[in-house]
Amino acid sequence: MVLLKKKKQEIWIFKAYDRAGKGLFYWEFGDHTRKTFKRVFERLKKWKILFYCGNHWEGFNKIISSPCLFQGKDKTFSIEQN
Repeated sequence: MVLLKKKKQEIWIFKAYDRAGKGLFYWEFGDHTRKTFKRVFERLKKWKILFYCGNHWEGFNKIISSPCLFQGKDKTFSIEQN
């Protein structure tokens, strides 16, 4: 007999953080998919953000143009602390 363990669906929090002002100015819950991040990215456009910092999740590369995207754990340390 084989028992299948149902995987839990994780909920992620996408956060937009002002590194200069040191404040969180936008967040959204959702699954960890490009579709969810695309929705977040479209909503962030109204702030005319100059650059984005993120970890090495491949979804960022598909949505944000490379000159505006800086990736690395050193770029996300401060937002992961709040």
